Amino acid sequence: MIEVLPSRIQGEVRVPGSKYVANRVLLIAALAQGTSCVSNLPENDDVFHVVEALRALGVSVELNDGTAIIRGADGKLAAGAHVEVENSGTLFRFITAIASLSQGEVVITGSKRISERPITPLLNALHTLGLRTDSLSSGSVPLKVIGGTLDGGNVTLRDSVSSQFVSALLLVAPYAKKAVSVSLEGASSSLVYIGLTIDAMAKFGVRVEKNRNGTRFDVLPGQRYKPQNLEIPSDWSSANYLFAGAALTGGSVTVRNLEKGQPESGFIDALSGMGCEVKREGDAITVAGSGNLNALSLDMSEMPDAVQTLAVLASFAKGTTRITGIANLRFKESDRIGDTITELQKLGIVAKYENGVLSIHGETPKGATIDSHGDHRMAMSFALAGLKIPGVRIQDQDCVGKSFPGFWKALESAGGKLR
Repeated sequence: MIEVLPSRIQGEVRVPGSKYVANRVLLIAALAQGTSCVSNLPENDDVFHVVEALRALGVSVELNDGTAIIRGADGKLAAGAHVEVENSGTLFRFITAIASLSQGEVVITGSKRISERPITPLLNALHTLGLRTDSLSSGSVPLKVIGGTLDGGNVTLRDSVSSQFVSALLLVAPYAKKAVSVSLEGASSSLVYIGLTIDAMAKFGVRVEKNRNGTRFDVLPGQRYKPQNLEIPSDWSSANYLFAGAALTGGSVTVRNLEKGQPESGFIDALSGMGCEVKREGDAITVAGSGNLNALSLDMSEMPDAVQTLAVLASFAKGTTRITGIANLRFKESDRIGDTITELQKLGIVAKYENGVLSIHGETPKGATIDSHGDHRMAMSFALAGLKIPGVRIQDQDCVGKSFPGFWKALESAGGKLR
C-alpha cells in the first residue's frame, strides 16, 4: 500500500513510449521480410508479454535498454507454441489473429479476467475468413488456434464492443490467401485505435483502403510488411496522469515527444474545458492548472483510458460532470464503471451510471483507502486525489507495472509526495 500526500505537481516529466504503438509495431515487425529496429519501447508488463509471445512463435527479438531488434518471420510463424497473455486484453485479441499464420497449432492461455473479456465476435470473424479455433475450456482460454487456414474474404462486425477486433483482423490481412474486407455496422467503440493500426501498417508498407464513412476496410492480397527502423512516441495515456495532477493542484507540467492525433490525446482538450491552460510547442505539451476545475459533459468513446482520470478530477470540480460513450469499460482489467463508482463513493462523492451516462457530482472529497481492483489505471487515477486531500492510500500499487512501472517515480520527480 502507498499513501499519496497533498503536494503540487510541477516541471518537465518524461513518460514512457506509447504502448498502443509499441504493441502494434512489434507484431508487424515480427511478420516483416527482414530485420527491424524499434527504439523508445515502454518497459512494462504488456510489452514484455508481446515480446515473449513472439519468441514463443519462433521470432527472434533482442531487447536492450528500450530498443528491440526484431528479425521478421515473413508471415510464417512456428507451430506447437504456447502463448501466455496474462492480463493483456490487447495481446489476447491480436495474438489470436496472428497465430493464424503459424504452421500448425498454437495454444493461448491467460488470466481469469482474460477469460471474462469478450472474444467471440473476433473468433466468428476469423472463422468466416477460414481460420479454425477450438476453446479448450468453458471460457475463452485456453484457446487453440489451427494455423495456416486463413483464406480471406468479407466479414461484418455488428455493434462491436472493441476496436481491437478490427485491428486484429487488419494486422494479419496481408497474409491471407485473398483480399480481406472488414465492415462495421451499428455502434463501434474507440475508432481512433483502428486508425492507429492502419498508420502502423502503412509505415511498414501495407495499405488499408477505407470508405468515406470509415465503416469498411479493405486489404488487397499480395502485400507484405517491409522492415523499418522506428522510434516510439511518448505515451499520451501516461502523460495524462501528470497533466491531470497539474490541473488538480494548480501546477504546470510539460511532456515532450507527444504526437498529435494519437489515442488519448484529446484529454488535454477536456482539461482546457475544465479551466486549464494548454500550450503546444512542437512535440511538447504544457498543461497549467488553476486548482479550480469546472464540470463538463463529454463523450469519452475515443479516449477510454482517461475516463477514470476524468472521474477523479470531476470529484473536485464545481458542478456535475457527465461522461458518455463508455459502456465497453465494464470489460477492461476491472469493471471500470462499477468499480470506479465504488471507489468514488469511498471518497464521499455522489456518482451513478444510468442510461449510458456516468454522472459525478463535484464535492469536497475525503481521504480513503482505495482498492485498485488489480487495475493499473484505477491505481494511477485515484492516486491523483491524494495530491489534493490527505488520507488517500492505494492498495496493490505495483499493478501500475502493466503500463507505467515508473509512475510513482515520475510522480515524485514532479513534486508528488509519497509514503
